[in-house]
Amino acid sequence: ILSNGTKMGATLLHRDKDWDIAVLQLNASDGGGGAFPTVPLGDSDAAERGDWAIAMGNPSDQDNIVTMGVVTGFKRNNHASLLDRSNDYLLTDALVSPGMSGGPLLNAQGEVVGVNTFIRSDMAGMGFCLAVNRVRDILELVEKQRKSQALDGLHTRGEVWLYNDRFNTKARIAAMLAEIFKMGPDESEQVMMEAHKSGRALVGTWDREEAEDFAKRLNEADILAECTPALPPAS
Repeated sequence: ILSNGTKMGATLLHRDKDWDIAVLQLNASDGGGGAFPTVPLGDSDAAERGDWAIAMGNPSDQDNIVTMGVVTGFKRNNHASLLDRSNDYLLTDALVSPGMSGGPLLNAQGEVVGVNTFIRSDMAGMGFCLAVNRVRDILELVEKQRKSQALDGLHTRGEVWLYNDRFNTKARIAAMLAEIFKMGPDESEQVMMEAHKSGRALVGTWDREEAEDFAKRLNEADILAECTPALPPAS
């Protein structure tokens, strides 16, 4: 529902349970008036403690509420490699009330640096906002998937992708990669680091049936993976 009351349909392109975020495509034919205004995306990794933070949302049926504060800290995934210094969440004392989830967190330049995500009862007045660089990673993943699906009929080979998996230990995932793909510790560590950074990592490319079997074996071991079509090798 737009601010003028117009109701529009939308197509769900991607849903990420780990980050509690979804990517929707609005159906312009529903009368939204064509192109929509956009807000520039900033660089959440460049944010520093003390930077101005402006949170926007619609709490308690109120429209377009704006609160102001500063960036008070950062939170990284506990499973992140020590080599990965990117921020997963920005913490702010700008008031983030129930109902403001999904709204933008802006910097002083009006750029989106985060998405209002959740608050914690043991940290009164502190809001957690998903870093916009993680959102950018998800958008890039969605675009790659859409291009892959469009070319599906041309593919005779398959790519096996390992997804960022918070429900298994790194040791267990590494053990399965070694068992199925004969990977050494350094190679499996590199694949897991890329999956954490980008949301998923390419394990390898094989004939379609073999790749589908590899992905199935990972899934049967409760490890998040999938097989997607790949272009045949150049002749």
